[in-house]
Amino acid sequence: MNSHSVAYFLLLLASTGLPGGPALADQPALDVKTAGNVSYVSGGVGVSERQALDQVKSQYNLHLLFAYGKSGAYLADVRVKITKASGGEVLDGVSAGPYFYARLPAGHYRVSADNAGQMQTKSVTVPATGAVSADFYWASPE
Repeated sequence: MNSHSVAYFLLLLASTGLPGGPALADQPALDVKTAGNVSYVSGGVGVSERQALDQVKSQYNLHLLFAYGKSGAYLADVRVKITKASGGEVLDGVSAGPYFYARLPAGHYRVSADNAGQMQTKSVTVPATGAVSADFYWASPE
């Protein structure tokens, strides 16, 4: 394969949106929401949406994941509540997919995730620089 063939192949691959050459123009628009001074985005259903979230992940300092523990199946429609450790609600929203990213002021928080009435709460410390992750896993329904 000569250099022109390789260049054509890479251009073709980029235009298809296949792994190794995602077409940025084909990325879905993410629905960025705000609650007070906190912005957040969620989703991750489908490859293109996951790629779009990967592109903005570094802009958020809290990364949450929702899934069933045994099967690893991802979850959507998980209600997320974030409160300051000292009290006071910061955010109340619903995740559109398994990934939920928020931009919070540095500090200590309690994150509550409700999947179909099954609540889990975790304490997190959001750093002044960098990010923190918390994964929430539920038992798979029978």
